[in-house]
Amino acid sequence: MELYELHNEICNHIDNGEFDKAMEKIALIEAAEVDPKYKNYILSGIYIDIGSIKHDENLVNKGIGLILENLNEYEQQENILQSVYYNLANGYSVLFNLKRVKNPMYGFMEADTEAHKAIEFYKKSLECREKSTDITVQTYVNLGNMFDSIGRNLEALDYYDKALAINPNFGMALANKGLALKYYAEITGEHWRMYYIEAYNFIKLGLQYGVHSEAKEEFLRNLHEIKKYVNSDNIDLSDLEKPKMDTQSDFEKFLVEFCIEHKLYLNLCNFCQKCQFSLGDDIVIKNMIVNIEKSLEDDAYLKLSSFLNEIKENYIAARFLLVQSVYRDNDLSFVDKNVAIIDTLDYVEHNIFVQLLKFAFKNMYDILDKVSIFLNEYLELGKKIEHIDFNNIWYEKKEQNKFNINNKIIKTKNYALNALFNIHLEFKTGEYEDLREIRNALTHRFLNVYWMGKYSFENMNEEYLVDKTIQITQIIRNVIIYLISFVYTEETKKEKKLKGKLVTLNAYTIPDHLKNL
Repeated sequence: MELYELHNEICNHIDNGEFDKAMEKIALIEAAEVDPKYKNYILSGIYIDIGSIKHDENLVNKGIGLILENLNEYEQQENILQSVYYNLANGYSVLFNLKRVKNPMYGFMEADTEAHKAIEFYKKSLECREKSTDITVQTYVNLGNMFDSIGRNLEALDYYDKALAINPNFGMALANKGLALKYYAEITGEHWRMYYIEAYNFIKLGLQYGVHSEAKEEFLRNLHEIKKYVNSDNIDLSDLEKPKMDTQSDFEKFLVEFCIEHKLYLNLCNFCQKCQFSLGDDIVIKNMIVNIEKSLEDDAYLKLSSFLNEIKENYIAARFLLVQSVYRDNDLSFVDKNVAIIDTLDYVEHNIFVQLLKFAFKNMYDILDKVSIFLNEYLELGKKIEHIDFNNIWYEKKEQNKFNINNKIIKTKNYALNALFNIHLEFKTGEYEDLREIRNALTHRFLNVYWMGKYSFENMNEEYLVDKTIQITQIIRNVIIYLISFVYTEETKKEKKLKGKLVTLNAYTIPDHLKNL
């Protein structure tokens, strides 16, 4: 019997829970006198799949080992490389989840776990795809699950949406998006019920289209839990009015549409956009427990809210510069009128729109350091403000040239903080490293924008810089929302400890008509 046929039969046995029969067929593959590398390619995925279902770390490690032993050769075979990376990522994902079952805080504030390896190889698998296939859709879902496991719920939602863009009826994508929205609901304040309803509908729809048998029980449990909280038989959002844009100019209309398209508003409705709440930047620190005996100058809520006010204002100003840089119907030629610019014969663009774009990128990136100062104040880390940045806020010096994660950060056990830490890692040595290099070029060196081509971090075309500026804007949006989520979770812990001993005092937002006096 061909290995391919044996592999299909084994997969059917696994799907039916017939593991003894599957192991009998595996023995036939193991004994087959064929190319060992191809045989190991077949066996590796099978070992990982069975190890996942039977919670057998040794079997999973055996599958991972077979791939790593032959990875150099597999990387020369484009026809199997996508599935090789996919299986390897699945193996690391399973190991991480098995360790998380034993220790719910496993991987918290750690830089190189199985989750990070899984994310790395899922992304490599996607890079190998020539067209959208079932494995592509499942990879997006699994990638979303991994981001969710390290607290990066917002990125998880993005990947579930990418899976659904390919296959809108994929049950695992629908149900997992529902679970992610359920978490989202917990930090949405007065909008929580709508998010629970949306989460309920996605999970229910996912179950209707079909989910993996081992995940079904967890989806059903969450479905019943949501219904208990919503306490309604009519779980529907179809009667909500679509967002209405009350704009006063063509440019304002363009700005609103741009922010909706790229999900750039600072609110918790970016992944719904079914009602008016999806417009605007209404995210604030809603509640905080403070000592009422302190003066206004020392009030923690007011001080941290002033920090957040500036973070938000910096964000919306940088976002405005981004939108203005791509909106060419406003004639801004007067800005650089009569400015002498030497023609350096290198096709570099010289116009105010490119300069606005550069400032948008740089100013957006600079928000990261302000977030660090916020964390220093809230957690009372005691660092000097002039020495704080997003790269060093997480660490404390233990010995000469040796730094550990700050113990006050570890003690929070707060996964929104873990999300921020992992974003820091992405800027340091991960996927966002190119954004750091662009920022450094803008701040410390020179960055040229050419009419065509993209050459390096210091030389690129305008389209590439626009894409990168949208990307950094979306990342900073997530950073700010994670920051608020972190505070919400910490304040909820305090509230539970002090239940019945609290007096409520109200803070007020400044009306729009008073902002520009």
